[in-house]
Amino acid sequence: MDWLNIISIPFVSLVAFIFGRNAWRWGLYAYFFGFWMFIPLIILPIRPRTEYTLPSWSIRLYQWQQTRRELKKINTPDDLLKL
Repeated sequence: MDWLNIISIPFVSLVAFIFGRNAWRWGLYAYFFGFWMFIPLIILPIRPRTEYTLPSWSIRLYQWQQTRRELKKINTPDDLLKL
C-alpha cells in the first residue's frame, strides 16, 4: 500500500461527493487505484443532487408534538381566545 493511495482516498471521496456520486464507493476505488480515479470521476457527468425531504412520518410526529405543546397551554376557555 502506497502512501499516495492513502492520501488520495479523502480527496477522491470529496470530489465524488461534490459531483453527486457515492463517496464511499469512490473512496474504495481510490484505495485500490489511487489518484488515477480522478480521471474517470472528472469524465463522468455531474449528477444533480436532489433536495433532501423529510419522510412524512417524521413530519406528522413533529406536528403531533407541536399540537400537544399547544394543548398544554390551554387551561381555561379564555386561553382559547388568546391563541
